[in-house]
Amino acid sequence: LPFPDGSMDIIITSNLDIQPEGKDAFREAFRVLKPKGRLISAKWGSPYPGIDVLKKVGFTNIQKRIGTPFGPYSGFNWFLMASKPLPESVHQE
Repeated sequence: LPFPDGSMDIIITSNLDIQPEGKDAFREAFRVLKPKGRLISAKWGSPYPGIDVLKKVGFTNIQKRIGTPFGPYSGFNWFLMASKPLPESVHQE
């Protein structure tokens, strides 16, 4: 992504797990998110398998839900939300 590290508050994506570059995309999302930033990733059809990848990349507070995170729009059947944690140095204060 053409954005500096830690420059985004939220990233919204869809169907990343079905793309060959899906794992790289989750890594890039993690890189550009600010600490406490949120990733929302939606998928049509079947349960979202990206949870293990998100954990490996470093995301926390991962929640998988059925439905849609986008209010009245019902095109997505599954979505997950995840957070980028604060750096360890902040937790040690």
